[in-house]
Amino acid sequence: MDRNKITVLFILGLFALFAFPLLSEAEDGLEGSIEVGGALTDLDSKSFKYGEYTGVNDDSIYFAGNVDLSYNRNAFFLDLRTDNIGLDNRSLYLETGRYGRYKLFLEYDELPKLISNNSQTILNGAGTNSLTLPSGWVRGNQTTNLTNLTSSKKDIELRTDRKAYGAGFSSSFSDFDFKISFKKEEKEGTKSIGGTIGNSGGTTRSVVLPEPVDYTTDELKAALAYSGEIFQLELGYYLSQFTNGNKSLTWENPYNMCPGCTSSFTVLSGLDDPQYALISLPPDNQHQRFSLSGGINLPFATRISAIAEYGIMEQNDTFLPYSNNPNSTITTPLPRGAADAEIDTAHFELNISSRPLSRLGLTAKYRYYETDNKTPQDLFLYVNNDTGGAAAQSAANSSEALYNLPYDSTQNLLKLDASYYLFNGTTLKLGYDYDIVERDYREVNRTIENTYRARLNSNLSSFASAGINLAYGERRIFGQYDEAALYDAYHTEAYINTVTPTNIRFDTHPDSRKFDIANRDRTRYGANITFFPHYTTTTGLYYSATKDDYEGSLIGLKYSKNNAYTVDVTYTPMDIVSTYAYYTREEIDSQQASRYFTSAAKATQFTDTSRDWWADHSDNVDTVGVGTSIGFMENRLTVNADYSFSESTSNINFKTGTSLTAQDMLELETKIQSVALSGKYKLNKHLTVGVGYQYENYKSDDWATDSVDPASTILANVLTLSGSVPDYEAHQAMLTVAYNW
Repeated sequence: MDRNKITVLFILGLFALFAFPLLSEAEDGLEGSIEVGGALTDLDSKSFKYGEYTGVNDDSIYFAGNVDLSYNRNAFFLDLRTDNIGLDNRSLYLETGRYGRYKLFLEYDELPKLISNNSQTILNGAGTNSLTLPSGWVRGNQTTNLTNLTSSKKDIELRTDRKAYGAGFSSSFSDFDFKISFKKEEKEGTKSIGGTIGNSGGTTRSVVLPEPVDYTTDELKAALAYSGEIFQLELGYYLSQFTNGNKSLTWENPYNMCPGCTSSFTVLSGLDDPQYALISLPPDNQHQRFSLSGGINLPFATRISAIAEYGIMEQNDTFLPYSNNPNSTITTPLPRGAADAEIDTAHFELNISSRPLSRLGLTAKYRYYETDNKTPQDLFLYVNNDTGGAAAQSAANSSEALYNLPYDSTQNLLKLDASYYLFNGTTLKLGYDYDIVERDYREVNRTIENTYRARLNSNLSSFASAGINLAYGERRIFGQYDEAALYDAYHTEAYINTVTPTNIRFDTHPDSRKFDIANRDRTRYGANITFFPHYTTTTGLYYSATKDDYEGSLIGLKYSKNNAYTVDVTYTPMDIVSTYAYYTREEIDSQQASRYFTSAAKATQFTDTSRDWWADHSDNVDTVGVGTSIGFMENRLTVNADYSFSESTSNINFKTGTSLTAQDMLELETKIQSVALSGKYKLNKHLTVGVGYQYENYKSDDWATDSVDPASTILANVLTLSGSVPDYEAHQAMLTVAYNW
């Protein structure tokens, strides 16, 4: 039996179970509606993008059904809501209980994520954690030498489906409230992951692999609260457990990097590529959090509230071996058998609000957040991409002999706000933030940020209102930006001593600055004004801007700017007619600076400014929409029409020093246009018939994917999986019947 038939039977079962027994009491406590019908979708080309989160990606007919019912009698209540029963993003919620005493709920929802429907792979076993080559496969050192590539391709759909089940209970007694809920989420399907073999730029080859998804997340929430007129207190507990049904992915290597060698996997360097490579997948993990929160009401309109939380995050999956290649010579074993990873978190927050004067409001907030990373720190002597041979494992004096770094951070944040009512609906708000963040195993141990905020809101008259806001923040590092300190922390002393001259003991250029710990000046400002020229008409103008300036960063993110403009108009000449129109433009610009150097010539090139380059990113998004709703025959017939069009463009342009050359990227452009028409006619006070039509047109020009075919020879060293995002034109018609109480 197909999914649509099951869906129809399901909704009919719900109708019979909940609606029919109550029809006799339709005038006594039952409210809401049940809507049933069908929809027809016509797509000119099969496209996962159209039904990315609904599951509709081809011509189809599906059942349309929604339920929204409430039943009340005395203190008893029952609510039932369902959405999109005929689609893959369906949901159901059922709640019942007695007002003021207890409540019980059950919920269920699904959400698909269509990733690609034009993917192809040569590998057998897609959807499992073991991928093998087809019988008779002929290896080559590049995709152009894979002689039976075309005949070995198989279509594969990349998509994931999430299903979530939940239940909960809450009860009230005296001044106490207790609630507990449980949720299980299951996510299954196939997505993509990159697999790589080789140990240098010349020998590296890659395959984009179908990755199996088999995730389960269990969540438990519980809380006990006391609510008095003056004092409130709540004790809470949260538990999340994530389980992955696949701990790793094994895939058979389709390449042979040494054609003509006696061994299919022997490379002239003395190392060999694996026949089967191994990739780790997300590990099982657990998160617990204990919380205590409360508040107290004091005289002079003053309230103090606080929350204290302690969390424990753990991950202890067994480590995969250094290499899956039996020809890898492992002289030093793993430092421990499992991750033994743990991060404890502490969070405390205090809020005070008061209104000492009728015109004056004051608030203060303090936040403390700390992570305590208890993961052991050890030295790992890696093997690159399952490479075999006597020299496969990194030596202690190698750049790839690395210590893991147990990152930690601590934040202290103070926020002060004051608002004062000036006159005639005009309020001035001022604020100040002081934020200190301390970090372990970073180039900077401490950053301090001061932010000043101001906002003025005013009802200028009965015909207009306006607001303006401004914020300015300065983040500064405390001490020197020290890339060498991080370099020394994850490299071995044996390796560091081999690097000469000493001024090149770095992996990232010492003049580079990571944007989250660099000196930054941030400016935010905005304005809005709304006009009411007539009681039927409203016009709004909105503008907002953010600029992040990293002037002190010679290399790294230099600046980031975001400007947004919006104008909207609504017109309601009478109760049965309403119209709207809007236009929005968003402009996003940023610049990245860097210097190109090779490891072999680092000593001379890292100071050579002629090797500098800059990338200017520019993204613009324009969106326009209009719509109307009209009622006829005393609103027995309502007609709605909506139109929207959105266009986004993205450009990346390069500038270089005299020693380099670069070419600007082609423009990336995406357009989507949609039309929605619908009408509803009330046959009587209970029965309503509805019809609808939707049109959608999507076009995308993406230089990164438009010329790439799945599992093709277009990239010599990469065997691809997915093709481009296909354009589409979609038409959808719908007919529904709703019964209302």
